[in-house]
Amino acid sequence: MAENTEGSEFLTELAKVADDLQKIYRGDSTIIFELDIYEFTTMLDHFKQPSDVKRFKVDISGTEFIYLLKDES
Repeated sequence: MAENTEGSEFLTELAKVADDLQKIYRGDSTIIFELDIYEFTTMLDHFKQPSDVKRFKVDISGTEFIYLLKDES
């Protein structure tokens, strides 16, 4: 039996959110997160994104999750 990792648990939770949104709304769903550098870097690691990006998008079960790096200036 495969070990359930933190990363797969995270993706499972996002899939649940996407599924619940589709039960509530019939149209397309987009969720936008504006994160500080620590949280954004954590998301980069979860989704295997290059470390030099300031935004990226992931589609899970038809729901777009958009991650933005908060401007700290």
